[in-house]
Amino acid sequence: MSWFNFWQWVSKFEAQPVKENTMEEAGKIVGSLAEKPIEIPKLPETLPTLTVTEKKFVELTQVVIDNFEGGYYHPDMKKRFKPSDQSKFGDSGETLFGLDRKHGSQLKMYAEWKQFWDLVDAEKKKDPVSWNKYNYKPTGIIGQRLKELASKIMYKWFQYLSGKYILISSMDEIANDDRLILHFSYASWNGQSWFERYAKALNLAIQNHEGDKQLIFSEAIKARTESSNKVIRQQGANMMALFKRMKLI
Repeated sequence: MSWFNFWQWVSKFEAQPVKENTMEEAGKIVGSLAEKPIEIPKLPETLPTLTVTEKKFVELTQVVIDNFEGGYYHPDMKKRFKPSDQSKFGDSGETLFGLDRKHGSQLKMYAEWKQFWDLVDAEKKKDPVSWNKYNYKPTGIIGQRLKELASKIMYKWFQYLSGKYILISSMDEIANDDRLILHFSYASWNGQSWFERYAKALNLAIQNHEGDKQLIFSEAIKARTESSNKVIRQQGANMMALFKRMKLI
């Protein structure tokens, strides 16, 4: 049962406006209630999944990082590139795994943000040569820890964006489809406006095809694979290729 149908079911028991009754009518009503026990509505035995768990999200977000997010960049590296290539870096700050230290102000509220960058600073002091390389990706225990922290940051950001744009019934669909978790994990990096577009597409797909997992996914992913934006469309193609490698499609 989806949350949409669940609340329709609950609405049957909503209170109705009460008209005023005479004392005689009131007495009859009280008498009838005494004869018949009050029926208490019974909740469904199995309630739908409310949220995507942190464990599942973090696990799949590390897949997103490994396949779609870049390594280390510092603005000081910009001058190493020829002028025609420097523009692609724009005003980007220090960046790792798609997290921009300068422009990620909305993520600073999360404790993992400080832990992430404190660990980066500590590792840069230990191994300045490696961290001076463009697109360097730390490996081993440190690399894994940084990916976990980045994934936890994005999980909290995903929760915030979901609360704004995703219906509860849609959260149920995401929680039960790894492809949609990957799609919305990556959407959390794409920014609020893109996340909102993907959320609207999913909400509509569920409204039109409730109960059909494959059709819901096929319609929802079109917001990425058939986007008018070339970069987003390419991301969609890359994501579909990842789904094939993971045997999800």
